[in-house]
Amino acid sequence: MKITYINTKNPGATHDSMTFNMSPLKAHLAEQHLNDRRNTWLLGDAGYALKPYLMTAFRNSEEGSPKRTSNKQHAKARSIIEKTIGVLRNRFRCLLQARGLHYSPKKATQIINVCPALYNSCLLYNVKLP
Repeated sequence: MKITYINTKNPGATHDSMTFNMSPLKAHLAEQHLNDRRNTWLLGDAGYALKPYLMTAFRNSEEGSPKRTSNKQHAKARSIIEKTIGVLRNRFRCLLQARGLHYSPKKATQIINVCPALYNSCLLYNVKLP
């Protein structure tokens, strides 16, 4: 449940896949793949396009099929990501969508960037926050 990458370059309601498509991470993974370094994969939901380094679930898988089994494992692995985001938002309630950050874009970006760093520090030192 450690956060290893964050991208705050796209303000507002930008879809995750659009943010990823414009991110340096995508370019890095694509370059790694072209250079035969293929030991990293990301998991994406249905909003993402399938890439050699980005796995998405199979669409319209039949009950009992190997594709359905794969989808269940995919969903189980992705649930860790969703749980991590939920824990982050609950620890730093300013990140909840209903609250919003009423600051300049620059200050809001700083807040959004520091929250995962503090979250990871709490994991490292086993600190429990209210």
